Amino acid sequence: HGARVLILEGAVGAIASKERVEGFREKLTSQLPSATIVASLSAEWDRLKAVSVMSDVLQRTPDLHLVYAANDMMALGAVEALRSAG
Repeated sequence: HGARVLILEGAVGAIASKERVEGFREKLTSQLPSATIVASLSAEWDRLKAVSVMSDVLQRTPDLHLVYAANDMMALGAVEALRSAG
């Protein structure tokens, strides 16, 4: 089975978010073709929103393998949620 992946996007419609996510998707499919993107959700560039999104996804998908965040603040929020979840 392939890796289960969550993508944390920036603001909906933001060009920077769109380009970062598209670049990640291209690299992911070329390097890990068996990976499954379980969700690609906006956290609006915000750490606290990323904590919330990440926590919600972890409840539905506890066997997540990889998280991609379109900026550093959302990555920090994802780490915070992962630490809280144990």
